[in-house]
Amino acid sequence: MKKYTVKLEEKELTVNQGNGKVTEMDCVLKVWQDLRKLNSEYPEDKLIENITTQILRSEYGNDIPKGYVGEKIVMTDRNMDALNQRAAAKITSMEEEQKG
Repeated sequence: MKKYTVKLEEKELTVNQGNGKVTEMDCVLKVWQDLRKLNSEYPEDKLIENITTQILRSEYGNDIPKGYVGEKIVMTDRNMDALNQRAAAKITSMEEEQKG
């Protein structure tokens, strides 16, 4: 097994959707929470979930903030396509607003 070092910016630097500041660790936590909620079977999602779990365990120990309560969403090709279509529509809308 190979070992890697990850460096994350500690100062608040990224504007989130609520116009607040977040750290890169906040983003790692959000990605991990989203992937756990999705319960995806795609290997690339499992890999990122594994990597973010390792980072968060280093930061929080076994008390990683869970974030979501309730049912997990099981990802399939069908609902992945629907998510991709919604994301594409959102990007198109944002691009049109910027032009407009």
